[in-house]
Amino acid sequence: MLKHFISSICMIFILIRQNVYGQQPVTDEDKRNALKYLSKYGYSEGFSIEDNEYESSLREFQEFAGLSVTGLCDLATLRQMTLPRCGLNDLVLTKGKRKKRYVHQGSIWKKNLLTWKLYGTGRTLPRNTILTVMRQAFKFWRDKAAIDFQELSDSDDSEPDIVVKFVESYHKDPFPFDGPGGTLAHAFYPHSNKGLSGDVHFDDSEDYTYQSPRGRNLLWVATHELGHSLGLAHSRERKAVMYPWYTTYKPGFKLNDDDVLGIQLLYGPRTGTTPPPPKTTPTPKPVLKWLKVPRDRPCPAGKINAVYYNPHYRMRVAFKDNGELTLIGHFEKLASMPRRYFIPNYRIPGPIDAAMNLKIGSRHQAVYFSGERYWIYYHQFFGFNSGPHNIHGTENNPLKINLPDQVKKVDAIFKWKRNNRVYFFSGPFYYRFDGVKLKMDPGYPKVISENWKGVPDFIDAAFSSNLDQKTYFIKNDKIYMFDDAYIRVKNGFPQSLGQGLYDCGGRSSLGGIGSIVDYGQLNPLEETP
Repeated sequence: MLKHFISSICMIFILIRQNVYGQQPVTDEDKRNALKYLSKYGYSEGFSIEDNEYESSLREFQEFAGLSVTGLCDLATLRQMTLPRCGLNDLVLTKGKRKKRYVHQGSIWKKNLLTWKLYGTGRTLPRNTILTVMRQAFKFWRDKAAIDFQELSDSDDSEPDIVVKFVESYHKDPFPFDGPGGTLAHAFYPHSNKGLSGDVHFDDSEDYTYQSPRGRNLLWVATHELGHSLGLAHSRERKAVMYPWYTTYKPGFKLNDDDVLGIQLLYGPRTGTTPPPPKTTPTPKPVLKWLKVPRDRPCPAGKINAVYYNPHYRMRVAFKDNGELTLIGHFEKLASMPRRYFIPNYRIPGPIDAAMNLKIGSRHQAVYFSGERYWIYYHQFFGFNSGPHNIHGTENNPLKINLPDQVKKVDAIFKWKRNNRVYFFSGPFYYRFDGVKLKMDPGYPKVISENWKGVPDFIDAAFSSNLDQKTYFIKNDKIYMFDDAYIRVKNGFPQSLGQGLYDCGGRSSLGGIGSIVDYGQLNPLEETP
């Protein structure tokens, strides 16, 4: 389900099919697999091989890949689709416009000295060899553009701009690795210059090599990744480092003229004879300081519109009014990035007003609300399931959320741990929903101030913690901790979001959010809100 959200990330190499196409005829299954491929990499938004768009999408792909442009799903096209490649979309320019070979994806670093640091080591190469490769990869880009890099030593506690590490499987970002032969690595664009911006992650289950035709050529992968970290998207120039299909080891490897032109248009050409920053000597046993949460990290910008818990990635996701989302629970950084990288605007055109995790059938899924409509998404990879659906009536409303017509927007939604009911908040009122029987409870709406003591009207977001017996309400830049045992806002609240949710700006955490607290068995409520 890596169809659209992976626009902020690269170096996910995928083999669509393991068999090599021979002379067998092209089947309908082959055509459907080709359509999935075209959709995944930005060539098509079609849903059928019978769509008129299918042929034009094939033509665009063939042109980008340097194949004969036929518009047919032929064997040469299918073979190209089996090659290992980067998972980032190829097309970021509007159809009908002349395509450049080099492409910028729209964000750059707003400073010309970037720090980087390697955390830990890799499985198949010694740490010193990995550092040698990374230094060479950084040097390729530095030698051609007016941007410098400084390697941080293991004893330096400052947060680097670019984190480099070797990890496996789930590793606290939305893009888990999948073992040998699939995903090789990924990197993040500069976008906000904060959080995960620029970070490079390599899948440690791969057999990385150096100066060898065997395994995966780490120097090529690292150089390609850093191109994305600096703001370059894919090039259709076959000899370019930013060409999307994987290139094996070649002695004398260097940047292509296409790569050089692209990076110089972003940062300007290298002029003068400025000496490179001094290299640091790595310690034999690195300390993994990235496992600690630095509380002096900057707080993310933007007003929160919605917060929910994603159980697949085991972190909270906050949607903001500035078009970004923030992943709350990432180890070393508060990761903020454009929402469209995960949930494209053509799917949900307006802001996400409310969100929740709800068990639908046999699996938990995410439900996103915008205006008078909602969409259902899979948690893994933010994969689209269905929508838009209506919040009024029964037509096109699979969850049977029948809110009154006067409700034009859901301010917040959460499933309360006290009674397992779903609560909708809108303006000064709230409504209750049975998420198992899929029906609205009678006797609502009710007034927020009369039953949720201390909670303001017109809240921005809310969530009920899966780790403690408390619920949290957010309005503007404040968070209210609601004590579910006593049905009131806890004394001392509201608090700032930096202290109560993000754990940033030098403020200490409240402890309740994200920590497991044993309150014992709560007495049943005689009357629930």
